[in-house]
Parts: sequence; structure tokens; C-alpha cells
Amino acid sequence: MKNKNLNLKNKTMKAAVFYAPGQVSLENINIP
Repeated sequence: MKNKNLNLKNKTMKAAVFYAPGQVSLENINIP
């Protein structure tokens, strides 16, 4: 469970960096 969560979070961060580098706070990301 923890591993799966970590994987999702990692993908989310990568997506955020890809779409909006320097303009997104990683702590405020919430992708449904």
C-alpha cells in the first residue's frame, strides 16, 4: 500500500514538473 502511494505521488510530481515547471507547489497538488 505504501509503495503504491509513493509511486502515485512520484508520477504526480513528474506530471506537475512537466506541465508547469517552477509554477506549481508540489505540496498543493491534488489530482483526482
